Amino acid sequence: MTLAPTDEADRRLYVHTDLGLRIETPPPFLLDPLPNNPRLTAGVQVTAAGAPPPYAAPNEPLCLVGFKNADDPSRTQEGLNEDASVDRALAVQTRAAEANSLAVDRTSVTDYRGSKLIELFQTPRAGAPGWSDSEFYVAMFERPSGAYAITCVAAKGRMAEALPTFQTIRDGAGMIEAASAPPR
Repeated sequence: MTLAPTDEADRRLYVHTDLGLRIETPPPFLLDPLPNNPRLTAGVQVTAAGAPPPYAAPNEPLCLVGFKNADDPSRTQEGLNEDASVDRALAVQTRAAEANSLAVDRTSVTDYRGSKLIELFQTPRAGAPGWSDSEFYVAMFERPSGAYAITCVAAKGRMAEALPTFQTIRDGAGMIEAASAPPR
C-alpha cells in the first residue's frame, strides 16, 4: 500500500508499507509519486512548493528518488559493500551517464548508514540535447532489500549551492526501521 497524501503539508512524506520504504523531505519541498516505471519498484519526484530555489534547473523537478527491489534475495550487506560490488555499481552508473551524453566529472564512495554510498557529479557533453544548462548529482546505495538512487539537477554553475539540499533529500530516503515510529 502506498501512502501519498495530497495535502501540501503531508506531501513531505511518502511511505510504501508493502516495501517498507519511507522517503521524507523538509519544507519547502514536496514529494509526488512517479508514474509506473518498469525500471523502478517505487519512486517520487521532489519539487519545490511555490517558486523553485535559485539553483534549480529550469523546467525540471529538483530530484527523482527511486527504489528497485533486489533481484537476488540471498544478497547480504557485507557482500554489497565489497569493493568488487561497489566497483560494478559505479561502472554501471558511469556507462549510464555516458549513454545519456553526460560526462562524469567526479565520483566518491563513502560509508553511509552501514552501506556504501556512491556519488557521481555529472555535466552534459557538448551538444547534449536539452541539458546544456544543467549539472547532475547522482547518489546511490544498496541494501539487501534493494537499491536506492537519487538523481538531482541544478542549474549550470550552481551545484555547490544546491548540494546541501540534494544531500538532505538523499538522507530522507531509507527503509522504515523496525524500531521507528509508524508513518504519519
